[in-house]
Amino acid sequence: MQRLKSKKLGFTLIEVMCALSIFTLIFMTAISIRFSTVKMRVHNEKMEKYIESINGVKNEILSNSSDEEIKSMLNLGEVYIDKNNIDIESIRDKKITEVITTLPSYEKPYMKISLSRDNLIAVNLELYADILRKEESIVCKFYKFIEVK
Repeated sequence: MQRLKSKKLGFTLIEVMCALSIFTLIFMTAISIRFSTVKMRVHNEKMEKYIESINGVKNEILSNSSDEEIKSMLNLGEVYIDKNNIDIESIRDKKITEVITTLPSYEKPYMKISLSRDNLIAVNLELYADILRKEESIVCKFYKFIEVK
């Protein structure tokens, strides 16, 4: 490679400015990647927590709820779980009838439980949450058989 024969101050200053600009671009790219990684980790942790809550409610309805409790929820129509009871500990410690309310709570996160009856009871769980200032909704639908007397 051919070297420049000129040792003037202007060429040295241009080399330093180019090196600084390249270093700045690489540094800003690394910071941007790190920031995106942290945001993605926070998003995934919150989604995992909310999915665990949906699974807890689903398991509670399928396994631990009596037919009378399901019928009473069916008669109420749509029921809600508010922000204070959406965590998995509240769902595990209390019965589902103690956690639900008929008044809609629009303070996120909240869960809406809709029940409808055909041959089976269709249960539709919808969890609404704000994750990183973006509205997310998680939907789970399942069926439960209840004997008719």
